[in-house]
Amino acid sequence: MIIRPVWQVEPNSIITSPTPNTQLKSSVLEIHGWAYSSDGIKAVHISKDDGKSWLEAEVEPRMEFSWQQFKAKVDLPLGTHRIIARATSSAELQQPLSGRRNHVHTVEFEVVS
Repeated sequence: MIIRPVWQVEPNSIITSPTPNTQLKSSVLEIHGWAYSSDGIKAVHISKDDGKSWLEAEVEPRMEFSWQQFKAKVDLPLGTHRIIARATSSAELQQPLSGRRNHVHTVEFEVVS
């Protein structure tokens, strides 16, 4: 068992827009969300193909111990999509893809005409 101080928080992220199960009329979409780690977030990557490829999001600088906002633009065809956000801390710790409390956040939505 690994013992860590209570203030040491591993990288975590959440997508706030688009919201789950929504229908969107634009194929060019801006993904928004928040990320946090006790040592700050260095990068957030977005995947639109279940983790096969990753696009780097723009991450706002950290202010003291605050969560950091991120955003990225993606172009998507009509249909159902899943977007994944994965944060990396300043210490190079990556948010796990599965199996942990802080595993990656996924949002599913539909692009319609």
